[in-house]
Amino acid sequence: MVIILNKNVSEFIKHIRRKYKLTQQDLAEELHVTFQAVSKWENKKSIPDIEVLQHISKKYNVDISQILDGEKKKKVKWYAFLLPALVFLFGFISFYLFSKPSFQFKTIITESDAFSIDGVVAYSKEKSSIYISNINIHHEDLFNYEVVKCTLYDQDLEISSCESKSKEVTSLSNLLKNISFYIQDSSINCDKLDEDHLYMKIEAIDEFDETLEYRIPLTLADYCQ
Repeated sequence: MVIILNKNVSEFIKHIRRKYKLTQQDLAEELHVTFQAVSKWENKKSIPDIEVLQHISKKYNVDISQILDGEKKKKVKWYAFLLPALVFLFGFISFYLFSKPSFQFKTIITESDAFSIDGVVAYSKEKSSIYISNINIHHEDLFNYEVVKCTLYDQDLEISSCESKSKEVTSLSNLLKNISFYIQDSSINCDKLDEDHLYMKIEAIDEFDETLEYRIPLTLADYCQ
């Protein structure tokens, strides 16, 4: 399993913006978001939600999987493979078209009254990924903390964890701003995730090493196909 905290997405958005000579404000207006949102993407503090990813994909003619992987793949041009035999050429094109991974996307939601998150599962036959960002607490805790650790589980199996630390005690909301997940794992099974076994555990640790723990159940917004 490879775990990356949305560095790839950040670099790709910077690349797209600079390629088209856009400021963060210009890109924000084109995507109908705030420039603060664009700044957070580029500074690895969050990732775009699924609707924005689809907008970027359509507007700049890139696959969503390329945005998430952080690279613009060059399209294969048919005239680069001219061969004397037309049958062979047809076979090559057919192989290219039908072997290209087809990604599907499902939104991750929570029915927790205490928290909200932005998340998505991207999956194909060859590859599966989970993306989670913007973890927000609705009712701020009265205490301050030094560390928050978020761990993602499928049933009791740990999938990934991410930790945020502060030099000074601060609110849980501030610590959660630096938490995000980008997990690539071919073993992630979308049908299995549909069984409502996915959850996140949040552990907030104060300056006296006392821990406050939350468990947030996560579900997919609709059924896997």
